[in-house]
Amino acid sequence: MESLSLFSCISSVLIFILLAVPGYVSRRYKFVSTTQIDGFAFILVNILWPAMIIDSMTSVTISKDLIQMGIYTAVISTIVYTMSLIIALAYVKIRKLPNALGAIFIFAIAFNNTGFIGMPFIKEVLGNEALFIASIIELVNDIFIFSIGLMLFQSSFSNKRKINMRSFLSPGFISVIVGLLIFSLHIHIPSLITKPIGYLSNATTAMAMFLVGAQLGETSLKELYKERKAYEINFFRLFIIPLLLFVFLFFTSKQWTLANSVLVLMFATPVATCTAIFARQYKCDYHFATKCVMLSTFYSAITLPIWLLLTSRI
Repeated sequence: MESLSLFSCISSVLIFILLAVPGYVSRRYKFVSTTQIDGFAFILVNILWPAMIIDSMTSVTISKDLIQMGIYTAVISTIVYTMSLIIALAYVKIRKLPNALGAIFIFAIAFNNTGFIGMPFIKEVLGNEALFIASIIELVNDIFIFSIGLMLFQSSFSNKRKINMRSFLSPGFISVIVGLLIFSLHIHIPSLITKPIGYLSNATTAMAMFLVGAQLGETSLKELYKERKAYEINFFRLFIIPLLLFVFLFFTSKQWTLANSVLVLMFATPVATCTAIFARQYKCDYHFATKCVMLSTFYSAITLPIWLLLTSRI
């Protein structure tokens, strides 16, 4: 992997911060309403994000190495999510947190923002081949979120623990499956279809960061920094989890690969946005969950360049 300078790493993330400014200003000064933000989020999640995933898988050339990296990434991702859940659960037990708050802690520590932040970031700094690898992590992330993740919130809300299979029928999840089929079966897609998909894919990063900025614009920055428990979550989410993964990969890999860099960077992304959505749906502390997401997103602008620099120098 090509070594990046500190300036290049900071610049890459600074671009993302600048893209969030219009969203922050627009929401802070009420140029856009909550309803409009919800509409933009719908477009991102159901149209742009799936287009980006499919575009990444139709843009790369299939090779034995890429397939091996995909399998390797799926295995490591599964291990990391499992260990993250165990670490989070142990911490909640030690802190003796109530069920509802504990569900937020476990979910926020274990699950990262692979969609809004991770995949657009990987595409911008590492390219389409890396984005293909990132989409594998997204697939594993979705499986964990819509099974164990939902069970966490459901168990805090009631005694029923069941998996709703309809949760897996999200456009993002389906697009990963479709993309993998196109990739693995060598299906040729005419340019009449791939070009529009490519144009939609190119709009994903700007829209994602606009929405992140808009979410920040809805939050009081003073209140945000007063939430001490959110710092506990983000210490694990932005530092401990990616550090443990980095050390593990460093000592177990014969050679540092693109897949290793993507893994570390994806697991260094902030708290998953759906943490706040699920917290609201299952009557947990929605305001606390939102603060966790926002604070994590803000501080990731500092931590991501560090992880990017570190992984690029190996």
